[in-house]
Amino acid sequence: DEGGWREPVWQRHLNLWRRDDGARSLWRWEGDGSGDAPGWLAPLGMEDGMELLLSDAVDVDLGGCPVTNTMPIRRLGVDAAGVGERPITTAWVRLPDLAVMPSPQVYSSGPQALTEAMTVLDPRVFSVVHYRSATRDVSVDLTVDDHGLVLTYPDLAARVDVP
Repeated sequence: DEGGWREPVWQRHLNLWRRDDGARSLWRWEGDGSGDAPGWLAPLGMEDGMELLLSDAVDVDLGGCPVTNTMPIRRLGVDAAGVGERPITTAWVRLPDLAVMPSPQVYSSGPQALTEAMTVLDPRVFSVVHYRSATRDVSVDLTVDDHGLVLTYPDLAARVDVP
């Protein structure tokens, strides 16, 4: 146990990719694991038939990672004021099992008054974006910078700028 390093008891890896096929997305994956994974983990990757359920998905959402919210925020333009609800489906990668499943989500511009108040509190804030999961109990206002990168995701993460 040199320097606190220990070999992992189990590990998994996942490669996930998407290709446009006209109006649809074709998702594929490969991956494997080793070691003694806990029995409560879901199967790695996509279950049979999941590709069809993901055919409308364009973006990947890595569970617990607010950076992946940037892709739909920028693509949908919801960091601009006055943008109504934009429902989408993402390919959600659940951690730690790396199971891939469709995740219906809704993005919209947050209230302008909230954006103005947040900008006073934190000058990095460009806008507030409302994010809601259509299948999980998640509905939050995200603050984002002028690049659409998440500054705060309530109860999950806050970006800290290091000098």
